[in-house]
Amino acid sequence: ALLNGRAGSTPARERERGFRLAVADAGAAADERLILPGQWSAGDAARRMSALLRGPEPPTAVVAASAL
Repeated sequence: ALLNGRAGSTPARERERGFRLAVADAGAAADERLILPGQWSAGDAARRMSALLRGPEPPTAVVAASAL
């Protein structure tokens, strides 16, 4: 999964591009449901991570674009 920054921002677009390339290099396809844009606040990051981990199929790894 990718917990990314604000959708449409240049850094977020570049992170997503790199994430997709890394997933493809590993021989997998990126699951669109696991690419999550958001705001940089502790509350937003916590909500997104919590939703990922409590979902029916939690990801096996998470790339977080911030340490919040």
